[in-house]
Amino acid sequence: MIRYISLLAVALISLPLCATKHTITYNGEDIRTFIKPGQSLTVSTDKKNNAIAIRIKNNVLQVGINEIDKQDTKNIKLFLQKLKAGNSGGFTSRKLLLSSGVGNYKGSKFTATEQMTIGTSGANLSFIATLLEAPAIILLGTTFEFKDCLTVNPNVVQLQSLSDTALIKAIDITFDKKAITPPLINGTCNLETGEIDILFFSAKKVAIQFCDSVLN
Repeated sequence: MIRYISLLAVALISLPLCATKHTITYNGEDIRTFIKPGQSLTVSTDKKNNAIAIRIKNNVLQVGINEIDKQDTKNIKLFLQKLKAGNSGGFTSRKLLLSSGVGNYKGSKFTATEQMTIGTSGANLSFIATLLEAPAIILLGTTFEFKDCLTVNPNVVQLQSLSDTALIKAIDITFDKKAITPPLINGTCNLETGEIDILFFSAKKVAIQFCDSVLN
């Protein structure tokens, strides 16, 4: 159960937003009052072994930071071992580029020694029991679904929209490389409509770039 708490209590707000005539509120207050165009909304934590939850539904923003349960840590570690040992299909490259408009990846493994880019403008991507391993991971598209999507050795994972009408331009996730729990993503995200319900295990910072119409 994610406990949503005060954004100001857990977040480092260096605010970024860009959007269309759209109003998003936090604790009943328009986010324009504390986020300016060109800035990013940053949620961060210095605590170890935590998960960051972000939810935007019906134009209401919620943020939560919770300690990861020990049993969850154990289960995720076992799951990572299983994925690494599996024989599922996948790709390995120095720079991996998969330009697919519809990507349903289940039980797949993708490895890049430098950078991994999956998706394209307007893509609908689904990662189920999938392993993504690269220092830099860029996922391009409109909608994203994650069910037990593990990331290995990432500096930053970015969800990015190339659409001019998307309410959210990008979400940058920085994971804790020294975390006890392997980095994992669960949830859904629609950058076009701005609806998010997503959980980042072992993330130490999440930065959201809204489009200008949301902040103007």
